[in-house]
Amino acid sequence: MTDLSPTAVQQRAADPTASVWVEANAGSGKTKVLTDRVLALMVNGAKPEKILCITFTKAAAAEMANRLNKRLGDWTGLEDEALRAEIRALDGGAVTEEKLARARTLFATVLDAEGGLKIQTVHSFCQSLLGRFPLEAGVSPRFEVMEEREAAELMRTARDTVLRAARGSEGGPIAQALAAVTRRVNEDQFADLMRALAGERARLARALAASGDVEGAVAAVEHALGAEPGVSEEEVVRRACDDAAIEVMTLQASARTVLEIGKGKGEQELARIVLAWLAAGPEGRVELFSRYRGQFLTGDYAPKKNLLTKATIEAAPDAEEVLRAEQRRLLLADERQRIQATAEATGGLIRLGAQILEAYARAKAARARLDYDDLIVKARDLLAGESVPAWVLFKLDEGLEHILIDEAQDTNPEQWEIVGALAEEFFAGEGVAGPVPRTVFAVGDGKQSIYSFQRADPEAFRAMRGHFAARAEAARQTFRGVDFDFSFRSTEAVLEAVDATFAEAPAADGVGEPGRAVRHRPQRVGAGGRVELWPPVAPADDEAEDDAWAPPEASAAADSPSYRLAEGIAEEVAGWIGRGAVIESLGRPIRAGDVMVLVRHRTGFVDQLVRALKRRSVPVAGVDRMVLTEQIAVMDLIALGHVLLMPEDDLNLACVLKSPFIGFDDDDLFQLAHGRDGESLWRRLRQAATTDPRMEGAADWLAGLMADADQRPPFELYHDALTREAPAPLAADGGGLPGRRALIARLGTEAEDPIEEFLSLALQHERSGPPSLQSFLAWFARGKAEIKRDLEAGQRDEVRILTVHGAKGLEAPVVILPDTISKPRGGQGPALRWFDAPDAAGRTRTLPLWTPKSRYEESLALDLKLDEERAREEEYRRLLYVAMTRAQDRLILCGFHGKTAPAEDCWLRLAKAGMERLAEEPGFTREAEAVVAATSPVAWVGERLIFERPQAAAVAPKRP
Repeated sequence: MTDLSPTAVQQRAADPTASVWVEANAGSGKTKVLTDRVLALMVNGAKPEKILCITFTKAAAAEMANRLNKRLGDWTGLEDEALRAEIRALDGGAVTEEKLARARTLFATVLDAEGGLKIQTVHSFCQSLLGRFPLEAGVSPRFEVMEEREAAELMRTARDTVLRAARGSEGGPIAQALAAVTRRVNEDQFADLMRALAGERARLARALAASGDVEGAVAAVEHALGAEPGVSEEEVVRRACDDAAIEVMTLQASARTVLEIGKGKGEQELARIVLAWLAAGPEGRVELFSRYRGQFLTGDYAPKKNLLTKATIEAAPDAEEVLRAEQRRLLLADERQRIQATAEATGGLIRLGAQILEAYARAKAARARLDYDDLIVKARDLLAGESVPAWVLFKLDEGLEHILIDEAQDTNPEQWEIVGALAEEFFAGEGVAGPVPRTVFAVGDGKQSIYSFQRADPEAFRAMRGHFAARAEAARQTFRGVDFDFSFRSTEAVLEAVDATFAEAPAADGVGEPGRAVRHRPQRVGAGGRVELWPPVAPADDEAEDDAWAPPEASAAADSPSYRLAEGIAEEVAGWIGRGAVIESLGRPIRAGDVMVLVRHRTGFVDQLVRALKRRSVPVAGVDRMVLTEQIAVMDLIALGHVLLMPEDDLNLACVLKSPFIGFDDDDLFQLAHGRDGESLWRRLRQAATTDPRMEGAADWLAGLMADADQRPPFELYHDALTREAPAPLAADGGGLPGRRALIARLGTEAEDPIEEFLSLALQHERSGPPSLQSFLAWFARGKAEIKRDLEAGQRDEVRILTVHGAKGLEAPVVILPDTISKPRGGQGPALRWFDAPDAAGRTRTLPLWTPKSRYEESLALDLKLDEERAREEEYRRLLYVAMTRAQDRLILCGFHGKTAPAEDCWLRLAKAGMERLAEEPGFTREAEAVVAATSPVAWVGERLIFERPQAAAVAPKRP
C-alpha cells in the first residue's frame, strides 16, 4: 500500500532522480520541500552552482537561502548517526559513506561555489543572464535596471514627445492616429488609456514584432474583426442611407399604409419618421439617421419587439414584413458600424502606441536603461527567439542541471517560455550531465493564482505540467506529479470550513481543477479551532444623508455600516486582549500581534479600523502599503518646500504654521490672517515677529531654511529641516524639538516610514535630475510613490492590516475578513483587451482590441468581455481561498453593505453556505445557545454563526 503520510509524500517530491510537479495546498510546507530537494540534489552529487531556484519574491528567495544555510551549518556539527537521520529524512534513500562525507562539506562547498547557489527571482535571474550575454541580447554591457518610478517618468516623457509631434504634423499619420483615439475619449479617459497602454507595452511590442510591423498588426486586427480597411463608421452610415441600399418605393408604400390604417400612436410616429427620412435624400438621411434608427432599435441597439399593433399587422401583413426587413438591415448596418469603429480606434491606438514605444526605447537606449518588462522580454528572446546564438545555449546548458520553480502558479507566459528554453536540453538524449539526472521541479497551487494583473493563469500552470510530462516521457525519464493535500498551518475547524465552502458551485468554480474537490488533510489534529460568521452590517433604517454644510465633527459617518463594523472589530480585539482570551493550541492569551485583518482593497474602512483600534489602545501596525502623497507627514514636508520657494503662498504657509514644525493653533492663525487687506501671510508673520517671541521663532526658523533653498540640494535641505530644532513647543521644558521628532510626537511612529521614503526619493532625484527644490517637487508630484511596509509576523506585537495579495505566504493565529460583501467590478478602466489570432504561418499571436465605448462592442469584443468577467469572478473566489487559509486557529468573516443587498455569490454568503453544509446533521438549530451543540459543531450564538472544534486534552499546546 502506498504511504500517504506527509513525510512520505514530501520524500517522493524531494527525490533527486525524478522531475516532479507538486500541486500543494496552502500551508503544506512548500518552502520546506524546496529546501529538502535542493539538499537532496547536493547530497547526491549535484554541484551547487548548477542548481537554479526561481522564486516569486525577494523575500521568498531570502527565506529559502536562510533555511538552506542554517541546515548546512547545523550539519557540520552533527554526530554521524544524527546526520544520517537528517539525510535519510530528505528523500528516504540509503545513506552511503560518500553521501555522509559530502554532506559534511556542503556548507563550505556552497560558500566556495562559483557564483554561489542561485536562488533568485525571475527578474534577478534575467538581469544576470543579460549581464553575461549583453551583445547577444542586444543591450548595453553597462545597462542598469530602472525602478518603476523612473520607468513611468520616461514613458510619460515619450508619450508627451509623440503627442507634441502629432500636434505639429497636422494631417500626418501620427496626427490621424491621435485623432482616431482622442475623438472617442475625453481627457481623463485618454490619460487612463495611455496608462493602460504603457502597462501593456511588452505585449504591444511583441504583437508588432509578430505581425512584422505596425501596419501588419493593424491589418491583422481588421482581418480578425472582418472590417473593411480604411472604411470609417461615418462611411457605414452614408452607405446605409444611400438609395442603392434601400427599397425606397416599397418602404414608402408600407409607411403610407401604416399611416392610413394604423391607430397606435407609436406606429403613426414610426410611419411619419420613415417617410420624412426617405424624402430627405441621401445627404439629409445621414443627419436624421440616429432618430430614424431609433424607431427600429432600442436604446441598447437591440431590435424592438413591437413595431406595429396587432390590428395593423392583421390588416397589412406585407407592411409588417417590409418594416421587419428594414429593421434587419439596420441591425446589420449597426453591427458593421461597431466593427469599423472598433477597427479604426484600435488601429489608431496601435499606431500611436508604436510611436510611443519607439520614443521610449530611444530614451532607454540613450541612458543604457532597461525596465522590468525588458528583462523578461529580452531574456526570452535571447533563449527562445528565432535566431538564438548556439554557443549561448551551449554555455547555459553546460552550467545548469536542475531548475526549481517556487509559486509556479504565478508564472506568466513569457516567464514559462524562459523556463522551457532553459530546460529544453534536459530531455534531449539521455538528459544526463553528472551523477544526478537533470531535472525540473515546480511547486505551486492553482487555487492560489491571484495575480492575473501580472498575467498569471492557473491554466498555464496545468498546461506546463503536461508539457514537461510529455517531454520526460519522450526521453524515457521519470516524471511524477505529487499532490500535497495536507496542511500544517490550520486547525481542523478552519480546514473543514474551507473544504465545505468550496465543496460546490458557485464557490468551487475556478478554484480547484474541474471535477476535483478541494480537500485538506489537517495535520494539527486535536488542536482547538473556531470559525465565526458575523451578520452583515446594514444601513440603519433612519440613516440620513450627510449634511454637506455640517461641521466636520458633525458630518463624521458615525452611523455608517463601515464605521460600525470597524468599531465592532476593534471592540472584539480589545476585549480579547483585555480579558486574556486564550488561544488553546498556543496555551497563552491572545496578543495584538496574533491578529491579522485582510481586506480586498485599501479603502476608507481601513482608516476607520486603525482609528478604532488606536482609541482602544490596541497596538496596530497600520496598512502594508501606503501612497506617500496621502501621508500627512509628507504633505507637511511638501507644503514646507512650496513655502521655501514662494513665501507668498498663503495656503501652504498656513499649513506649515499649523503643522508639527511650528505648532500654531486656529487662534494663532486667525490673529495673523484676519484683517490683512491683501497683505501676504508671510509679511504679517514678519511684522508680528517684532513683538511676539513665538511668531519670531517661527519666522526665523522659516527664514533660515529659505536662505538655503537656492543653495542646497533637496535632500540636504529637508534633512536640515528634520534635524534642526523647530519652534514647535512640544518639549518638556517648553522649547522646540527637532523637526522629525515634532512630526512623530504628533503623528505617531507610523510617520517614520513615509519620512524616510520621502528622503530616499529626494536623494534618488538628485542622482537622476537637477538637484533643485523646485525640480524635485515637480518630479515628486508627477509620480504616485507607494511604499510597502514589512509586516512579517513576529517583528512587532501589533495588529496587522493587509490586503489579501499582500498577505500571500503569511499566516496568523487569528484572521479577520471584514471585506466579504464587496465584489470586483469590471468596466472601470479602458476596454483594452487582448486576443489570440493565427498569422499566415499558422502561429498564434496576441493582438490588442480597444472598444472605446460599450456602444461599439461587437461580437469579438463581447466574447472577450464575457471571458474577462468569468476570469475575474474565478479569481475573486480564489482570493477567498487564499484569505481563509491564512488563519491558523481562528477565522472571522464579517462585512458591511449599503442599501443594496449582498450578492448571492459574495464571500460572506459563499462561506455561510459552507457552514450550513457542515451543519446538515441532527442537533443544529437556529435557537441553540451553546457554542457547541450536543450533536453538531455548528451553532448560532446570538446573531453569529459559529463552527468550533474544541481542544483535545491529549494535544499539547504549541509554544509561544
